[in-house]
Amino acid sequence: MAHRGSCTGMAWLPVLLASLVCRASAEEASCGENEFYNQTTGLCRECPQCAPGEEPYLSCGYGTRDEDYGCVPCPAEKFSKGGYQICRRHKDCEGFFRATVLTPGDTERDAECGPCLPGYYMLENRPRNIYGLVCYSCLLAPPNTKECVGAASGVSANFPRTPGSSTLSPPQLAHKAELSGQGHLATALVIAMSTIFTLAVAIVLIIMFYILKARPSAPACCPSTPVKSPEAPVSEEEEKKEAQDNVVIFSEKDEFEKLTAAPAKSAKSENDASSEKEQLLNRSLDSDEEPAPDGQGPPELCLLSLVHLARDKSATATRAAGIQSRRKKILDVYASVCGVVEGLSPTELPFDCLEKTSRMLSATYNSEKAVVKTWRHLAESFGLKRDEIGGMTDGLQLFDRISTAGYSIPELLTKLVQIERLDAVESLCADILEWAGVPPPAAPPPPAS
Repeated sequence: MAHRGSCTGMAWLPVLLASLVCRASAEEASCGENEFYNQTTGLCRECPQCAPGEEPYLSCGYGTRDEDYGCVPCPAEKFSKGGYQICRRHKDCEGFFRATVLTPGDTERDAECGPCLPGYYMLENRPRNIYGLVCYSCLLAPPNTKECVGAASGVSANFPRTPGSSTLSPPQLAHKAELSGQGHLATALVIAMSTIFTLAVAIVLIIMFYILKARPSAPACCPSTPVKSPEAPVSEEEEKKEAQDNVVIFSEKDEFEKLTAAPAKSAKSENDASSEKEQLLNRSLDSDEEPAPDGQGPPELCLLSLVHLARDKSATATRAAGIQSRRKKILDVYASVCGVVEGLSPTELPFDCLEKTSRMLSATYNSEKAVVKTWRHLAESFGLKRDEIGGMTDGLQLFDRISTAGYSIPELLTKLVQIERLDAVESLCADILEWAGVPPPAAPPPPAS
């Protein structure tokens, strides 16, 4: 039975401890601002107060008290009336209030300010707070202010006035000099800002003038019919030259219709006409000289224009075939390189290779006098934001950025193909194959003619 009773007492022990802790917490919460809870008596007791000239050290109140709580003396420039007050600074009578010191302060009392300093006065309708004790300069005082009149007379009594001398007191003169200095500084700032603004406007106007001067004049909308002023005299040779230009610059369809619809104006036979046309064709093919406008009719001129059109069309077709062949060759090299460097990041390539590609993607690179897309367009194709692109200076930083983001060399080549920089793709692929020691793919045999 005794054993059972001891077990029952042990079971009630945690509940008892919890109840005591809750009770102590409730007692601490019931203590006031300057009270602490005494664990011995179970009551709230008042925190020890400090004597005048001292302030509390650490904290005590609301049921708690620091172990090293006590009082420490105030510094020389501060005071405290004791109790639970902290040390505060003395009034700055001369510096802040512009008044005389009536009673200096010590560690137990605050300083007391007296009347205003000479050259200062106190407002009549002043607020009833600490700012109501502030004195103001007599330079800003209304006329016949008592304190300022007395200060002016006292100054004139102490300092004999000479003809042309000032009647202001030394504090007034100092304040006036300060205001004058501030006025001169403001004037200098205004003049400087006006000068800077004028120079900026002048620079902008000069830049706009040179831009407009350097801009080429816009071409006429219809080159085949040049515009002339009505006052300018027109000579017969200019009219003939304009007529020749108008005849030559026709579309192929119109020329063919004119050839088929043009009637024979002479009594020559068909064989003579065809032989003459063949001679004209041979002459135009053998020589690049323009035929004389005199002595030839409209059918011959139309025929020559058709020859020139056929020549331009064949040259354009040859150029387009060459471009397509080079494009196919670059894409074949691109496909073979993608298999070689699969999974490698751009920064794993040699620095010379990346630096060469960066120079090709710079804004100063010019291919065949045509506008090309730069590394900024490449960065936009990778989805980088404009503020992030603005923090970069060249393609090397872009390559480092996309390598950090996890992009590979094949993805870089794909983006270059998308922005139509096949020249950079060709150069980079050649450098990669040389670095990897892989021979370039053999060029396909030319098609049989």
